[in-house]
Amino acid sequence: MWREKICEWSYQVVDHFDFSRETVDVSISYLDRFLASRPVNKKVFQLAAMTCLYLAVKLYEPGMLRPSSLVELSRGFFTEDHVTAMEESILRALSWHLHPPTYLSFVREFLLLIQTSCCSSSEYRAIVENARFLTELGVCDYFFVTRKPSSVALACLLNAFESIRTINARETIYRRFTQDVRDVAGLDCFDDEVEDCRARLREIFVHGGYKKQEIVGMLDRFGNTSPVCVSDTNQQNGTKYQTDDEIQRTSLSS
Repeated sequence: MWREKICEWSYQVVDHFDFSRETVDVSISYLDRFLASRPVNKKVFQLAAMTCLYLAVKLYEPGMLRPSSLVELSRGFFTEDHVTAMEESILRALSWHLHPPTYLSFVREFLLLIQTSCCSSSEYRAIVENARFLTELGVCDYFFVTRKPSSVALACLLNAFESIRTINARETIYRRFTQDVRDVAGLDCFDDEVEDCRARLREIFVHGGYKKQEIVGMLDRFGNTSPVCVSDTNQQNGTKYQTDDEIQRTSLSS
């Protein structure tokens, strides 16, 4: 639940600063791998999440997210020294492996295999927007952490084909795409992991109450509202927070 709320908060932040939403995928990859290396309490979790987003923006965005902006977003919960110390700790924990394959990066490659003659321009746009939206649902769901990004991307695209209303066109593009993925990429669209990912995406899509015809353009309607404080995403009564010195020691520990 902490992770899901942090994902939502991260999307709020990148929308507010007009950064790419794919940057959240990168930052959550940092966070997942960092958390796999050590146990943390809630406050250190929040600091790590903020710092992972800061690091992803630093590497992937032409604009800048200053440490002072993070301090403001935390409403004084953390200091710039906390962010700097956590950044060093994250870099060591990740062994400087800072360019993870995102779901969307695979989707972009797989889109090259779609024969656009099989669908109209509006249908193709619907496929792209639906697939992009599904990748963001995947980023927020812990289920996909242990799945290969290529499998998640394939699941997003295959599910996105369902937005094509003309049955013959949908079946044609589906058949040709799965064949080309096998021939060109050497991947099986009917692999058990891909099927599991497709089922999970359908589940969270339906549970969220989304409608495929409403997805196109939806991602542009989030607006630039000010993100809430990171501490507000995880408030829970009875939580024991660390002191500043304890945060510093935790973030610097190997």
